[in-house]
Amino acid sequence: MPFSKRFYEEQKILLTTWSGTIEDSDLIHFYMEVYNNGHWQPGYNEIIDLRDAMLDAVSDEALAQLSELAAGCLKGEALKLAIIAPSNLSSKLVRLYKAFTHVPNESTRVFHHMSEAQEWLRSEG
Repeated sequence: MPFSKRFYEEQKILLTTWSGTIEDSDLIHFYMEVYNNGHWQPGYNEIIDLRDAMLDAVSDEALAQLSELAAGCLKGEALKLAIIAPSNLSSKLVRLYKAFTHVPNESTRVFHHMSEAQEWLRSEG
């Protein structure tokens, strides 16, 4: 399975881990499941761990669809999105980053370590 999720309800953080080859249909299906999960609600921030993901098969169309899906499910709530990536940033990661910048009230940063991402999500700014 290329995706896993864990909700940290007290901190209102969703941790998703992407691994292996990511395909368009799997990506959209996974996020539809996340947003329809009883634990998720607008106001959760997210950490996406991409350190073991291969994003070459992800199309621009799927990223645009994911951006629209996220924006619709957030219902105007702010989103802080921390992306954990390997040190060699691929063009696919840049495309993912840009897709989420179309979500209203969104703030996205890329990190190389989980601790940095968690610290940023805990900060007020």
